[in-house]
Amino acid sequence: MRKRLIYFYLFFIPLCFHLAGCSHLTYFRSFAKKNPFKQRAFFKFVRVATIQVCKPAKFHIACSSRQVKYEGSAFHVHKEGKWSYVLTAAHNIYLDPVHPMHRRMLSAMKYKISVSNDHSYLIDWYKRKHKIVGFKMVKKADLGIVRVKLVKDLPTYRIATEMPQKGEKVYNTASPLGFFSGNVLGLYEGRYLGKKIIPIKGYKSLMAVYTIPVIGGSSGSPILNKCGEVIGIVSSVHRRFHHISFGVPLSAIRSAMYK
Repeated sequence: MRKRLIYFYLFFIPLCFHLAGCSHLTYFRSFAKKNPFKQRAFFKFVRVATIQVCKPAKFHIACSSRQVKYEGSAFHVHKEGKWSYVLTAAHNIYLDPVHPMHRRMLSAMKYKISVSNDHSYLIDWYKRKHKIVGFKMVKKADLGIVRVKLVKDLPTYRIATEMPQKGEKVYNTASPLGFFSGNVLGLYEGRYLGKKIIPIKGYKSLMAVYTIPVIGGSSGSPILNKCGEVIGIVSSVHRRFHHISFGVPLSAIRSAMYK
């Protein structure tokens, strides 16, 4: 009898502590799969555009054009009817393909700049392309919701119900510099530091702060708690220190998804 009680306490009490941090019995699912981070729900966000630069001359106009490609991150969160819904950073969708510094410099030299054939698509875990058929943006929070045709064979991330405590460990799956091939996807760790108001494209936005390493291509990737639930979305990074990153807070995600 005493041995049974000892085995009971050794198993039941740690299990209660784990369940206390994982809502909706996520712990049981993650325990069974041994990986709660669902990398197959990840997408690479690709935007392609053609930039044409023309210099007016006396007798003719000399033009040159080139195709630019921008890569970011996104992730699958919901299926409804014949549609799948994917979250990303809003600036992946609306950002000017021409760098602001280049645009100012060329305009000062009286060059004419035009952007054409600007389109975006998603690439999933199996390297399939998915055409974007609609999107919604919350620019103040740098949050974008993208709609594609239903993807039945890919899982979805669960949205968490509460933010982690300060100092708690968090995780990030992303494709920095477009590194997402051969079913290889990075998993990065950091800590949640709190919230801070930062300027985003003319807005003063309340963003969550993390110690997750971020570089170009990570924008729009999910920030996860220990149960693999989404608590934020990577938005930007500190200019001088790439281990201080800023993310869309959970409150903005839940407001956009469920209201």
